[in-house]
Amino acid sequence: MPWLSLRHHGSSSADTADRSIIRNRRLLLATVGAALVIAGVMVTRSRVATGKWRWRSDPKTGIKWAPVPSTWPDAIYTDPVWSPDGKSIYFWQQRLGVSSSPYEIVRLDLASGDRHLVAEGSDFDISPDGRWLVYQPNDDYLTVKDLESGAKAKIRQRGVVWPTWWGAGRLIYWADYARELRLVHVPGFRQETLLRSRFRPLWSMAPNGTRLAACLARGRLAEVLVIDLQTHRTLRIAEAECKDPPEWSPDSRWVAFTAVSRPAEAGAAAKVLTRIYLYDVKTASLRLLTGQPDESDPCWSPVGKRLAYVRRLRPPTSALQPQPRYEVCVRDLDRKKTTVLASSDGLGGMPSHKEWGLWWKIKWSPDGRWLCYRPVNRVANERSRGAVGLVRSDGAVSAVVSDPPLIPADWAPDSTRLVCVFPSSKANASSYSPYWVVDVASASATGRGTRRVAGGHESNASRR
Repeated sequence: MPWLSLRHHGSSSADTADRSIIRNRRLLLATVGAALVIAGVMVTRSRVATGKWRWRSDPKTGIKWAPVPSTWPDAIYTDPVWSPDGKSIYFWQQRLGVSSSPYEIVRLDLASGDRHLVAEGSDFDISPDGRWLVYQPNDDYLTVKDLESGAKAKIRQRGVVWPTWWGAGRLIYWADYARELRLVHVPGFRQETLLRSRFRPLWSMAPNGTRLAACLARGRLAEVLVIDLQTHRTLRIAEAECKDPPEWSPDSRWVAFTAVSRPAEAGAAAKVLTRIYLYDVKTASLRLLTGQPDESDPCWSPVGKRLAYVRRLRPPTSALQPQPRYEVCVRDLDRKKTTVLASSDGLGGMPSHKEWGLWWKIKWSPDGRWLCYRPVNRVANERSRGAVGLVRSDGAVSAVVSDPPLIPADWAPDSTRLVCVFPSSKANASSYSPYWVVDVASASATGRGTRRVAGGHESNASRR
């Protein structure tokens, strides 16, 4: 056979050269293909690492902001909270268009954009050490979940409101049916009653965990209490109506609260006044912060004896369309000096109000260097839009981010980022992301006095 003869006697030199050329071509194609695959993987990884975050920035202040990159199904998103390590945010959602869709608590990894279902429920809180999750399951009892082992424990109490972690291993909640404020020690789940009241209180725990301050409403009468949790002694420090929970100073010595003064006769000309009071636990004395009317929303700096608050300036009666102005002020208790850091034609959170699941007022960053607030231009009727006001505590940098309209939510543990909510829907927004991050790490003092970062126009913001 010819092919047997060819194998036995060998091929000619021409055949050998042709086979060598074909073999070299195949090797070259394989090498090029492998190189293209590797290059594609590297490009993809580069996009994952750096291409997802589309930052906008303000050249004057250095502040930048961007949508959180991820895949977002049609749902209602609320309550973003940072993880203690600052690498993720937690939130809860409900799918749209499905009446039986349960609430879902989700953890979003900011580096990868991956979403992880943590539990089915809502009204959650993360313990300061990041180990425990308390939440309200769908049609079930309040549940505490160990995020390390996945173990769950139920607190068999109906009508639970405001489950909140206070320090390591201490959970406080209001039992609506029992009309009690309760403390749960985790693990072990031993419970004790802190307060009984016919009405739901506004409360806060001292940072050292030894005292509880609460505002109670009893019909037309209202009172502010300080309870010693070690001796169980209750002290009534004021007869006043409060709109917000009392605020403890970082050293647990001072309690600040807003008292509401209502006129005896209601009418069109009646004015409701708000004043901030300070109670000194050490000397058992009560005094006004400044004595000026229309001050509210006290918020202590995490460092030092500085108290931020909102001041409302009433317009002159001769104005055709009187619009009050609001100021963000900081009071230094040691120096007895007040500094105005920001002003606006309107401030959301005066008094604090709820929108998109968020109770919001002015808030310090954890390191005490920044304050954020929600400015609203009432003249332009931008209340439905929203904005984020940022001001450094020394007044060197101030800015307002309004493009897109955002609502401030929570500071990151490292104080360099602020997560915000974009109150819109996927149907009427391109490249929709319900959460945005504002980065102040690169802010410089060159932006002193900046009134508006975005100004509602994208031309004022550069993209990175």
